[in-house]
Amino acid sequence: MGDDTGSSHSLGSEEELRRRLTYVTPADTTRGIFLNSVLEVVRQLGDEATVRHCLDESGETRFVALFNYPVSTLLRMSYAGARRLSNDSRNFEEVMRQMGYLSARSFATTSMGQIMLRQILGQPRRLLENLPAAYRMTTNVGTCKVRWTGHTSAVILITRDILPYPYMEGSLQGTFEVTAIRGLTVRAHPLESLDTEYELSWG
Repeated sequence: MGDDTGSSHSLGSEEELRRRLTYVTPADTTRGIFLNSVLEVVRQLGDEATVRHCLDESGETRFVALFNYPVSTLLRMSYAGARRLSNDSRNFEEVMRQMGYLSARSFATTSMGQIMLRQILGQPRRLLENLPAAYRMTTNVGTCKVRWTGHTSAVILITRDILPYPYMEGSLQGTFEVTAIRGLTVRAHPLESLDTEYELSWG
C-alpha cells in the first residue's frame, strides 16, 4: 500500500515517516492532550515497556494536556507506538485510527471541549460549522475547510495533514460519537503533498 504523501513508500515505514517530517517546521505545534492519547492507546494495547519506548522517541517524560508541543514529537511517538503494536490482528493503520479516535474523545473532556460540546450536541451542521475553529484551537498546522454535499453528507479538506489519514478518520469518528451523531461513514482521499479530503456521510 502506498502512503498519502505522494511517494511510493508504504504507510508506517521509516522512509515514509522521514518524508512526512520534511513537511514539518519548528513552528508547527499541537496540544499535549493528543500526545497523552497516543500513550493511552499504547498502554491499552501494549505494555509499559512500549509506553517507555514511545516516550524515549519523544524526548519527554510527560505531557501537560493544554500545553503546546512540536508536531514532530507527536509524529515520532505515534509512529513508534503504531509500529510496535502492529501484528496479525491489527495493522499500522488500525492503531493510528484508534489513536485518532481516543484523541477526539479526550479533547471532549477538556474545558474547551466541554464548551463546544454543549453547543453542538446532536447537531451535525453545528458540529461541522465549528470544526474549523476547533481545529485551529488544537493545532496551528494547516487548515480545515468544510464543504456540504448533501443534507447528511460533507467533505472536509485538511491542508498539511501531518499525521497519516487513518488518524484523522479515527478522530472524526470519535468526534461524531461524543456529540451523539450516529452512523458516520468516513473515507479519506489523499491529494497532493499532505492535503487530504475526507468524505463524510451519516444518519
